[in-house]
Order: sequence, then C-alpha cells, then structure tokens
Amino acid sequence: MGDSISEGIGIKRITENFRAAVVDDAIRVDDQTMVEMAHYLVREEGLLLGGSAALNVAGAARVARTLPAGSTVVTVFGDGGGRYLSRLYNPGWLLENGLVPKHRDLTFLESEA
Repeated sequence: MGDSISEGIGIKRITENFRAAVVDDAIRVDDQTMVEMAHYLVREEGLLLGGSAALNVAGAARVARTLPAGSTVVTVFGDGGGRYLSRLYNPGWLLENGLVPKHRDLTFLESEA
C-alpha cells in the first residue's frame, strides 16, 4: 500500500505497463494538496473529481506555474468524485484524518510537497 489516501496512488512497485515508460520528471503531490484541489474544483468549477484526478490537476497547475506565459498543459481526469462522497467530500472524515481544506483560492499550490 502507498502513502496516500487516494486509491491506486503511491504503489511501491513498477507495474508492467509502466516498466518501459520514458519519464522526464515526476511531481509529488501530498494528500492535503489533493484535498484542497478537489474541493477548489468542485466549488469554483463545478467539477466533482476523485483523488487521482485532483492530484493530476494539482501537478499540472504546479508545472504550469514554471512555464512561459501562453504555454499549454494537459492532464487527464482519471476518476469522478461520486465514489468518494463518504471520504474525500465528507467533512467528518476529513476532520478525523486532519485533511480539512483550509484555502478558498489556489495559494495551497505555492507549497511544494
């Protein structure tokens, strides 16, 4: 099991379909940033996404901040948030796990994980 609350994230092995992949870089996004992004996206954009999609958006946004103006960044929404209503979007669960969103804007992207 990995070190993230997002299912399928942080596995400690290389899967066969990824073994031959050429990777230029990797970005680590912590659970708090993922939660912040998921809640920001549902509140500001009306996008109810799952944890891995929120991680992708947070990573893409961090990359975008390092690129010249006018650059294009693309990511994939790998999951919807409907399956995560009892955890990722549950205030009680978030409180129990110390993951209550604290930001109303994107300032949480400024801190690197």
